[in-house]
Amino acid sequence: MRERYYKLIEKLPKESVRKLERVVNSSLITKYVFQPSGLSFYVVKGERGDYLVIRGKYCMCPDFTINVLLRGERAFCYHLAAVEIAEDLKKVKTKVLSDCDIESVVKKVISVHFR
Repeated sequence: MRERYYKLIEKLPKESVRKLERVVNSSLITKYVFQPSGLSFYVVKGERGDYLVIRGKYCMCPDFTINVLLRGERAFCYHLAAVEIAEDLKKVKTKVLSDCDIESVVKKVISVHFR
């Protein structure tokens, strides 16, 4: 899957590539792993807020919703690509929490977008 992102990055808008590089190089990606379920997701700190990312599948950013899901213009947003590249370069911070913390972490991330 990572090779797919590296090949397709050139199809992202130049501004998205710049943002991707900033996010990866600044280590602005955190992987949350919940125990004992093993459930995990990522939070990417973007310029306009934090975005919950499910690796290889989903990002809650407007670009993903509009240009990936609705318009079908691209296969991914820069947040999804950044997670793959950061994992590949070992630039992801990891936090291991209890399953009982899932709801509070998700609420914290998404609440900023609904103020």
